[in-house]
Amino acid sequence: AVSHILHTLFPEQAGIWPDLPVAGFAIDSRAIVPGSVFVALKGQNAHGISFAAQAAAAGAACILAEGPVAAPACGVPVFDHPD
Repeated sequence: AVSHILHTLFPEQAGIWPDLPVAGFAIDSRAIVPGSVFVALKGQNAHGISFAAQAAAAGAACILAEGPVAAPACGVPVFDHPD
């Protein structure tokens, strides 16, 4: 289940995952549908975290960032992971 994957990646945030409805994952902020998890990866020209606000506006449930990153104020939980 998605909540199990998220719990494994972010055990320190275990309390949020059972209550977080997740519709799927996307690495492109333009592909977000309500309830998706936006996966913000480092790119050649920009980090996906630069598109956090767009993902949140499109309905992202949360953002998982290849990190560490400075979490932007975008209205949804942002979690970074070194891997």
